[in-house]
Amino acid sequence: MKRGFTILLLFAVSIITQILFADKVSFPGSEVLGSPTANSITVSVLPQNDLVIYYTYGNATGAMENRTDIVSIEKLSPVKIKLENLEPDTRYYYQVNYKRLEARSFSKGEKHTFHTQRANNNAFSFAVISDARYNDPNTNLDAYAVTLKNINKDQPDFIIDLGDAFMNTINNNGVLSSAESYEQVAINYREHHLYYGRMAHSTPLFFVNGKHEGEFGPRLKHFGESVPVWAAAARRRYYATPEINKGFYTGSVQKINRWGQRDANYAWKWGCSLHIVLDPYSFIANSRFENRKTRGFKRDDGNNFGNWQTTLGDKQYAWLKKTLKQSNAKYKFIYIHQINNMHGGAEAAAYYEWGGLNADRTDGFEENRPDWNKPLHDLFVEYGVNIVFHGHDKFFAKQYLEGIIYQLVPKPNCDVSCARVSKNVDAKKFGYSSGDFLFTGGHLRVNVSPAKVNIELIISNLGDSNGRAVYKYSLNQPSDFTPKKTLK
Repeated sequence: MKRGFTILLLFAVSIITQILFADKVSFPGSEVLGSPTANSITVSVLPQNDLVIYYTYGNATGAMENRTDIVSIEKLSPVKIKLENLEPDTRYYYQVNYKRLEARSFSKGEKHTFHTQRANNNAFSFAVISDARYNDPNTNLDAYAVTLKNINKDQPDFIIDLGDAFMNTINNNGVLSSAESYEQVAINYREHHLYYGRMAHSTPLFFVNGKHEGEFGPRLKHFGESVPVWAAAARRRYYATPEINKGFYTGSVQKINRWGQRDANYAWKWGCSLHIVLDPYSFIANSRFENRKTRGFKRDDGNNFGNWQTTLGDKQYAWLKKTLKQSNAKYKFIYIHQINNMHGGAEAAAYYEWGGLNADRTDGFEENRPDWNKPLHDLFVEYGVNIVFHGHDKFFAKQYLEGIIYQLVPKPNCDVSCARVSKNVDAKKFGYSSGDFLFTGGHLRVNVSPAKVNIELIISNLGDSNGRAVYKYSLNQPSDFTPKKTLK
């Protein structure tokens, strides 16, 4: 284990050098936006030197009359600065002013932009990526940089990362290795901040909890620190995460012993759409840390956390149902890294707490989820969910199930792990039996308006086809239909 993560640390140091000297930038650090609302947004600043900084901002490039307090920041120590008293549905511009401690005058960084919460009748766009696996030595960072550049060119209102962005746990040919200290975890979030900064200075970033981030309930140690604790702490330290249940974002904030408050599931309204991020890993039943009843959450063997044991948990389910029921949004989108801790999309949704079936295709829902009134997929059908965006399988797959699109998001940096899926027939090895499949790297561009929603797959490469939309569809267009009964 130690050898594997030593290699990753050396790899990360090499990445820092590439980033710092690949592009000349005026501000010696990276800026990543997060937690946008109708009236505020937060900048996470990661400086490369000891600096004194403040921000100016306004709704015109030449009239940035608002100003934050002056603060001193230390090298490689992130600081979050909130830009407040903003107007809803307005484009803003902001600029960092900085100097070294001994300098007399401030220098100006680049001007960046963002948009506050859209009004119900206004159109906007957002981007979705998944499985960047940033600090994996097999990751193609050149391709990743191209994807981030493509997103930045579009200037979407926000970007959603579906997880496995930070490799705090690694499965190498069946051998699982994990970070062994907080610093090993923190360096992953610190290095990725520099890459996100190429795009997220003008596009707020939302995170979905992936498996390799390590915020995984069963990995909590009975005593002392562990990867789930370190990963959650690093995420909150280096990035501006949504402030849940404080007026804009809602969530089922729950406290878990030795872990504190979980904040990885949340929802918000933007324009005419509702966005819901789900956390499938924190509440996997484990007698080592859960006090609630565990009926129906039996462990299959010493290592398997799949099947009925994988769960959103009772409180997250209740919050999800309430959020969907009370929403008047025209469009509803769900974001999750993985369905049922399995490969597959619409196929996986037929089983366990998503569809109610046991592995042998018999009905097991009432026995295993006695306090839930219906499986997740049926809940989504009832309340008009339009798209379930999911990741983990690293290619593009669009599937249609009972009025809901199950959209697998490809890697933003196609490398050997997605190149192995070179033909449609190989999709079956990942649990996909029907749908449209494409095996390329890139991101999804989603355009939302009251009239329609358009989804495009934008490919990323170093050739002439970079940035081209190779697949397009709209919610109101006909699609291949696979009845649920054929998936059972």
